[in-house]
Amino acid sequence: MKTILLATDFSKAAQHAAEYATDMALAIDADLFLLHIFQLPVSYSEIPVTINYEEMIRDAEKDLAKLKKQLNLKTNGKLNIETKVREGIFF
Repeated sequence: MKTILLATDFSKAAQHAAEYATDMALAIDADLFLLHIFQLPVSYSEIPVTINYEEMIRDAEKDLAKLKKQLNLKTNGKLNIETKVREGIFF
């Protein structure tokens, strides 16, 4: 089975890419894998910055679920879509 990997940052351009990838996946009978990679912010100040890692993951998973729902509605559920959130550097 073919799978199209779609990395997203939830921007408007990424939304257009998701719609294009969805159409392509339907055309070539492929699955769609939505991936969001977030990077922890680097702080160079003298004041410590609190980062809620779990909240960042939860928010990204919520946004991916929303995108998946939109794409499922667009395809009437004809497409197998998986999602994953990872921490790291995209490239």
